Amino acid sequence: MSQMVLQSISNELKECKYFAILADETKDVTKTEQLSIMVRYFYNSTINERFLGFAPCSSLNAQALFNYIECTLANCSIDINNCVAQTYDGAAVMSGKVNGVQAIFQRQVPQAIYTHCYNHRLNLVVVDICKNIPEINTQFIELQKKHCPKSKCVELKSISETRWICQIAACIAIKRTLPIILLLLNKVSLETKYEKSLEANYLQKSDSDLSSSSSLVNALILHLNEYRNNIEKFKTFILCKIAIIIPPSSAGVERTFSSLRQIKTYLRNHMCNEKLTSVAILKIEKRISKGLDLDIVVDKFASIHNNRRIML
Repeated sequence: MSQMVLQSISNELKECKYFAILADETKDVTKTEQLSIMVRYFYNSTINERFLGFAPCSSLNAQALFNYIECTLANCSIDINNCVAQTYDGAAVMSGKVNGVQAIFQRQVPQAIYTHCYNHRLNLVVVDICKNIPEINTQFIELQKKHCPKSKCVELKSISETRWICQIAACIAIKRTLPIILLLLNKVSLETKYEKSLEANYLQKSDSDLSSSSSLVNALILHLNEYRNNIEKFKTFILCKIAIIIPPSSAGVERTFSSLRQIKTYLRNHMCNEKLTSVAILKIEKRISKGLDLDIVVDKFASIHNNRRIML
C-alpha cells in the first residue's frame, strides 16, 4: 500500500514537474539516525508537502546524506534534476557552503537554491538577543512568570493501563492545562473537515510561502486558459509557481519525527526500516491512503504472493 501511495505522489510530481526537497535527521528509540525526506510542490491549485520515507544513516557526512536523498528520490521515480529548491536546518553538515549537503546538491542540480529554515533562524535570533541584551532577557523572564507562574513545562501524558500510579500524573497534567485544551479544541471544531488537524499542523501550516507571489499565482490561474498561447504570460506563471514552491521552513519534516516515535516504540524496537517507512507513509499520508482502491490493493497483494488461499 505504501508503494501505491508513493506512486500517487510520483504521478503528481510528473504532472507539476518542479519540486523542492526538505530533509532533517533524528534518532529513533534504538539510537539509529533516521533521515526524514519530504518534497514540496504545487499541484491542483494547492501547495503539497509529501513524505517519501525514512533513511537509516550509518554515516552522517554530507556526501552520505546527499546519497540517501538521491537514492530515495530515485526509488520513488522522481527526477532530481527538476528540483528547484532545498531547505534544511542550520547544521554545518547540511548548510555548509563548500562541502555541505546543499553545496553538493547544487553541484549536481545548479538551480536548486538553498533556504535556511526561517523557524530555526528566528530561534537563533531570539536566543542571541537574550544573551546579549539583558533587558530583553529580563522582559522574557517577567512575561514567563506572569503567564506561566510554574516554570516547569507541563506535558500531556497517556494513561498507562498497567501502572495505575502513573495515571495520577496524566490527570494532573490535564487539570493544569484544561483551559488551553478547551481553547484549542474549540478552534479546531470551528475549522472545516478538511482543515482539522493536530496542534502542530494548526500552528505550522505547510501552505506558507516566502513572498506574496501566491496572490499573483491565484490571479494567473483564473486567466491561464486565456493566456496559454502567450509565451511571456506562461513564463510568468512558471516563475510564480517556482517561487511559492520554495519552502520557508522545514517544520513539515520535523512533524514526521512525532510519527516516528509513535510507530517505533520501546516495545517495537526491532522493527526493520522497510516496515517502519511503509507504516510511516500510510500514517503521515493518510489522506492518500484512505483514497486507495482496496480491490486493487488486494489484487496486487495476491499477484505478489501467488498464494491460492488468498483467492478463497
